[in-house]
Amino acid sequence: SEALRAYRAAIGIIGGHYTLLAEVGRKLVRGGYDSAGELLLSYAWEDQPEMGFAPGLLATLYDRQGRFREAEVAARASLAEDPTQPIQHHILSRALMAQGRLDEARDARLEVIRHGEAGHWEQWGWLAEVELARGDTNAARAALDSARALPLALHQSRQIDSFFLELGLIEDTDPLRESARDSQNPRVPGGDQE
Repeated sequence: SEALRAYRAAIGIIGGHYTLLAEVGRKLVRGGYDSAGELLLSYAWEDQPEMGFAPGLLATLYDRQGRFREAEVAARASLAEDPTQPIQHHILSRALMAQGRLDEARDARLEVIRHGEAGHWEQWGWLAEVELARGDTNAARAALDSARALPLALHQSRQIDSFFLELGLIEDTDPLRESARDSQNPRVPGGDQE
């Protein structure tokens, strides 16, 4: 609360300078004051719409809150200043997929990969998810192949298998693996089994 008073005083003395509003808005959101942070970030964005920092922070906030149309608008505004930001393409892809705009979601996911995230298997997994939603199983399998081609630790390979198993792109060849249903309803040794 003391820090909030100091921020209010600084804004009162210095005025609504973009950098101050955006930075205070960022700190408020990080501190759990989403409404106050959103208000300051919105003021900063409105004051200087050509700047991408405030809308980029808002895109992250809106994505977390499931406000996907607003996340899309904010991510696009941030990307207008710097189109090489993988996180903003990631948010954009999620927002578009949530809105059922699957072709655009795929294109945004490919931009994430193109702008430095190709080495992370999760990006290929999310691409496969979009491709499946689009009905293109072959493209989803190609994304799986790209994920598996990465140099991975054993636990990462298992994560990939689990992820793609959930998507239905691979069959479970591990007889010891419990399904999600079985792990929630474990069988009792020696007990009645249906």
